[in-house]
Amino acid sequence: ARIARVLDLEASPGMDVTASLALALASHPYLLVLDNVDRVGVAVGEFVGRVQATAPDLHVLATSRTPIGDTAETVLTLAPLAAEGRDAAAVTMFLDRLGSAGRGAAAPMTLSASAPSFADLELAAQVCARLDGLPLALELAAAVARHLSLDELAGRLDHDFATLDRAVPEGRHRTLDTAFDWSWDLLTDEEREVLCRLAALPRTFDVDLAAAVTHPGAEGIVLRLLDHSLLVPAGGRPRRF
Repeated sequence: ARIARVLDLEASPGMDVTASLALALASHPYLLVLDNVDRVGVAVGEFVGRVQATAPDLHVLATSRTPIGDTAETVLTLAPLAAEGRDAAAVTMFLDRLGSAGRGAAAPMTLSASAPSFADLELAAQVCARLDGLPLALELAAAVARHLSLDELAGRLDHDFATLDRAVPEGRHRTLDTAFDWSWDLLTDEEREVLCRLAALPRTFDVDLAAAVTHPGAEGIVLRLLDHSLLVPAGGRPRRF
């Protein structure tokens, strides 16, 4: 129904909306972008399968923390932005978002025609490294930097992430906590228990250690948490997370 509204297709009683959408999308080699399909992955997979039977030239790009699971799906894993050094992609994004966030002229660093100072770049790099290059965290930090100097922000991030809060937009992108809750709600009780135990480990771990600190047979749950993007590979042999 939401896709139909975007394409200005009116759904009448008894109408097969998916069939109508398939005909509309078959008229050109469209790219259909579906953002944040975590909670409707099964429905999206069924929809795409039906539509592509009529519109074989249709390409679909879906963003999700978890693969949909369709046999025709190609998964592209997006890593955080590189965050090491003053020239890192995370620093570039952070500086750009600082300008968009309306950082005031009274702040220690003002993005104008002149380039940021060396000290400001060092502080920006420190903030980005602390936030692991996560785009949402960088957005939140830039919003907070409207009110705090970069050295104040960096100092607070060394203690916790409570500073990363903003008035708008409401919902799951307001803080890191609300973003995490979105994924937490999609987990089973067993997945939550295993994740909590793994989160208590001080360093990276392999599958054997994960099973040792949780319970025998937890290996499959560990792999599911990787599919949920709540664990990330850290390299090594055997593979560590």
